[in-house]
Amino acid sequence: MNLLADPNYIRAWPGGCGFAKMGSNYAPTLWIGEQAAKLNCQQVLWLFGPDHEVTEVGAMNVFAFLENKSTGRKELVTPALDKGIILPGVTRRSVIEMTAEWGEFDVSERKITMPEVVEALEEGRLLEMFGSGTAAIVSPIGGIHYNGKMQRIPTPEDSLAQRVMDAMSDIYYGRKPHPWAIDIEDWKVDKNQSLKDYEQAQEMVQAA
Repeated sequence: MNLLADPNYIRAWPGGCGFAKMGSNYAPTLWIGEQAAKLNCQQVLWLFGPDHEVTEVGAMNVFAFLENKSTGRKELVTPALDKGIILPGVTRRSVIEMTAEWGEFDVSERKITMPEVVEALEEGRLLEMFGSGTAAIVSPIGGIHYNGKMQRIPTPEDSLAQRVMDAMSDIYYGRKPHPWAIDIEDWKVDKNQSLKDYEQAQEMVQAA
């Protein structure tokens, strides 16, 4: 999919409800989607702040797979939840946990900006980008219209996005055993389980 990244359009801001599943986060974005379509874009890559911080893509979380300029290591990056402007999606969390278990590259929840994305692309360090969500699971990103130019994002045949999609589907359909999917007869409530991202969201609600 192609994305329109225009800093004039803002989905959410600190102190708002961008971290919650509310209709008010989605209805106002429909008009902007029409503007994106005029530029051959299917979704909007939401930016925030003067440094054009990447937040979400459409109604999905976003991931960038790149070679880190400082460490030289491959890194899967998704924006952090600390500002309260990103929905802590369960698919997002699943991708983070699953890829971290593989131990093949760094997995980071940190700030990433469009200038960093463009720099990595121009230097050949950007490997791919994709969105993640309940319905689509994983959607590769083929281009980002930013600063009046369509930036073409690599979409390799042996992509990480496809690998994640296949691995998640295997778990969903029970083709491969995994702790996330258990027989209903064996299910027990784990009272000691800690869901840090959702606890964080609840704290933001109480503080608002």
